[in-house]
Amino acid sequence: MAAKSGIGRETTDKLFGQYHQMRIKLKTRNLSTPIKLWPHLLEFYKRRNPEFGTRLTLSFYGNGVGRLQSQGAEFQETLPIKRRKENLLKFQKEMKEFTDYLKEKYFK
Repeated sequence: MAAKSGIGRETTDKLFGQYHQMRIKLKTRNLSTPIKLWPHLLEFYKRRNPEFGTRLTLSFYGNGVGRLQSQGAEFQETLPIKRRKENLLKFQKEMKEFTDYLKEKYFK
């Protein structure tokens, strides 16, 4: 492909290297905030053992953008509506309990 476009291998390698460095820099920046939740989740779950699907986890996209969600969240749209409603209540309860845990730890 590079030969067809008139760009040499050396230039292609250099551009790829620059892209890779920028991607890693962006990923590092994006990971810096959600990764701070990790030790709090570990501590929160030392004394808790909720249903597998309701347990909160950190998930990350390839660029390092992360989100906190229940393990069962990805399955929600494939389930019957009644089950989704039941799960949503469980997921919200678990998120609230984690929020309360953080409030207790930092604001009291």
